[in-house]
Amino acid sequence: MGTIISVSLLFHILIVSISLISAEKCYDTGNFRANSTYANNRDLLLSSLASNVTANGGFYNTTIGQYNDTVYALVLCISDPSAEDCASCVNSAIQELIVACPSQKEAISWGGDPVPCIVRYANRPILGTMELSPTDSGYNIGHIKSNLTDFDHIWTSLMTETVARASMNSSRLKMAAGVVNLTSSEKIYVLMQCTPDISQSDCSYCLRNTVTEFRRCCFGSQGGYVQKPNCFLRWDLYPFYQVFSESPGPPPDFITSSPSPTNTTSTINEGKGGVSTVLIIAIVIPVAVSLVLCYLGFGFLSSRAKSNKYSAQENDVLVNLEYLHLYVILYDLASYVWRHWRDGTPLEVMDPTLTDTYSRSEIIRCIHIGLLCVQEDPASRPTMAAVVLMLNSYSITLALPQEPAFFLHSRTDQGSIPSNEFFADQSKSNSVPYSVDDGSITEVYPR
Repeated sequence: MGTIISVSLLFHILIVSISLISAEKCYDTGNFRANSTYANNRDLLLSSLASNVTANGGFYNTTIGQYNDTVYALVLCISDPSAEDCASCVNSAIQELIVACPSQKEAISWGGDPVPCIVRYANRPILGTMELSPTDSGYNIGHIKSNLTDFDHIWTSLMTETVARASMNSSRLKMAAGVVNLTSSEKIYVLMQCTPDISQSDCSYCLRNTVTEFRRCCFGSQGGYVQKPNCFLRWDLYPFYQVFSESPGPPPDFITSSPSPTNTTSTINEGKGGVSTVLIIAIVIPVAVSLVLCYLGFGFLSSRAKSNKYSAQENDVLVNLEYLHLYVILYDLASYVWRHWRDGTPLEVMDPTLTDTYSRSEIIRCIHIGLLCVQEDPASRPTMAAVVLMLNSYSITLALPQEPAFFLHSRTDQGSIPSNEFFADQSKSNSVPYSVDDGSITEVYPR
């Protein structure tokens, strides 16, 4: 029995070790002859990648040759490692690529030692083009022991948020890492990254594909990864690489916990004090406007009802219609922002005139905090004191936002809804579906 357990444990360790080292894919787009011009160009190009990628911040692309002998290359070190680790991974990946694909005109290698990296060459332009294949993936053979329904909700929310943050990160390094509590003793760690040459939308699409593919093949496993030519996903129940080290390392954009910014310079591009001040005002003003609209709206309804002496039934219909109009104005904004957050495009809610004049990480954090304030469950919403603390301290890890109160799921048929049926029968098929929020109709207390 002891022998069986030992062999099983050794087999498990071997599987995990092999799956995280490297993988190569050789394309069927043609071959070259040994000692040909293309062969020499490829060897010369590959030999220059390790030194150049470390000198260029972890991403490098280059071209060598002319006409049919032109070779294009792209290399990325994932997780923003040290120059030494990056060069080590790239050199190892190149050696394994040459062995696995000795005469192919196009190939890719995903290195994994000591950190992940992507090395790719081709006989065609590849820069700026998002591609979803080939794909390399793997998973841990252990299974999630907690409730799978709860796990699915937490895991999906974390993946959605990380896709959004990675795709909207800087053009230099489209990367994001996230951590969330699964149970009182377990956490989920995730790392996502795209090659910085592709667009925000392509990065988001690529990463969403990795999430979908992992769910399709390996849902319920205790961790795994999916690698594509332009993006990378890995998650586990333990910290990995240097991204999740306890000591301060990566910049704030790369981790969910980071030092509180202290610089109050007026340079908006730095993403410091000035932007936060504006956003605090932006959060407070809609609340004040909402209260004013409520008072004015109901005051107007009351005076108009008295002056025109409507019947009780007519007055009820009028109040319902006016309240519905006010409700659409106030709550559709939250629905609009939530849809963009869920789809990984929260920056699209920004004023276009502010393009390139703000810190993406601070904007995303403020939108994140705003969505926490309008969650369906009132008990999950932060207090005003907590909001101020979140805005002033990056050391606080934000909870994942849930669907906002009165989220409008569809508005395609609003124009055809009979006004006297909306409040009369919410179960009818022509009513606007929305999420019920008991907290929104209770007495208001200051927080």
